[in-house]
Amino acid sequence: MLIDKSIFPRPKVCGGFIGPQNQELLSTLGVWQILIERGAKPLTKSVLYSSSGSVTIPIREGQALGCSRQLFDAALLERVMKEDVEVLEGAQVRRTFSNTRGFEVEIDHYYRNKKYVIYTDHLINASGWRSPRVKASHVQLGLGALYNMPAVLEQVSLFCCPRGHVGINPVEGNQVNVCYVVQEDLFNEKDCDGQKILDYWSQENPLLGRMLDGSERITPWKAVYVPARAGERFFENGIWYVGDAAAFINPVTGGGVSIALMSGRLLAKSLVAYPNDAERLKHYTEYYRKYFQEQRWLAGVWGGLAHHSFSSTAVIKLLNSNNFLRTGIINHSHPRVPNELIYQYAGG
Repeated sequence: MLIDKSIFPRPKVCGGFIGPQNQELLSTLGVWQILIERGAKPLTKSVLYSSSGSVTIPIREGQALGCSRQLFDAALLERVMKEDVEVLEGAQVRRTFSNTRGFEVEIDHYYRNKKYVIYTDHLINASGWRSPRVKASHVQLGLGALYNMPAVLEQVSLFCCPRGHVGINPVEGNQVNVCYVVQEDLFNEKDCDGQKILDYWSQENPLLGRMLDGSERITPWKAVYVPARAGERFFENGIWYVGDAAAFINPVTGGGVSIALMSGRLLAKSLVAYPNDAERLKHYTEYYRKYFQEQRWLAGVWGGLAHHSFSSTAVIKLLNSNNFLRTGIINHSHPRVPNELIYQYAGG
């Protein structure tokens, strides 16, 4: 059973970038081609911009996709329903009771004004990262909106800006997803106004202003808390965590969706392949640290450099002059879990 408090399609702050490491998995499920047929944009390169220069980084293994969450969520839901999975939209888990045999879960399906009690062996939390309960010392916000562009883009772009960075990712038609991370102090200085921040950055980084020239915003800004130093959380009180909720997240490269997909597959493998929660947790944690921990560390370093004009310009000049470093960025920006690891259980 899949439970979501929202009704699909739902607006959501998301970079909309589906990395090449998920092409085979989504193709096997029949989803990759559906996304392309419905307008998702094939992408073969990313470009990093400072205020005075850029570096082009080919996307490893060929092709990625730029895709709106409305399209992606719809395709995934269709695939889930083909497997006869019951989907409750507009519903929320109110209480859970655990024992040695599993969970009893109370669900308030407020969209239909009904209540349910279900029993399950495993409970998985994929609800995203929680906002901090206490004031954090370093807070970032993620904001996103869709724009119409005068020309179709064929690349994903990341712009370094003072105290933040902006990603521009083509999706269906002439639309692009403009999604950015901003430090809280700048967010407050600009009156918590998403457009004021982007206008300020367009002046500070002329290359960003040039790309947005002639564009038109077509959806309101939406904001979400982005953990600058998210702690890992894989298993707690008998509940498993995946995606952003487990800190499978890379807010710098926009790899949230891609990494979340891989984390779900790794958790599924752990649940099926091992006989008890202790063994499952051991292997799930090992998979994470082997394939994702280094990327998160590198993303943190890059994020710190990207938020300052001098350092971002220096890094881009260095990448343009050093093929070894540029290749390293390619190899680590989209971590890939070997297919034999993912498919070696349950007959495939």
